[in-house]
Amino acid sequence: MVVLNGIHGTNIRIFLERFYQLREQYHDKNKPYYLLDFWNGFGESPIDKYKPGGYQCLHIES
Repeated sequence: MVVLNGIHGTNIRIFLERFYQLREQYHDKNKPYYLLDFWNGFGESPIDKYKPGGYQCLHIES
């Protein structure tokens, strides 16, 4: 698990058991942002039946 701490005591917990890929991209001002890709099988037959099946992406700006 990865925990990202934010402002005002907030945080995001990311469970990495279905983590697939990390992509780095840039805005027009050369400011990076990151895309974390997750894969949990196909929509009709997910690997973990308690989480949404298919592909999901988390967008994080720095």
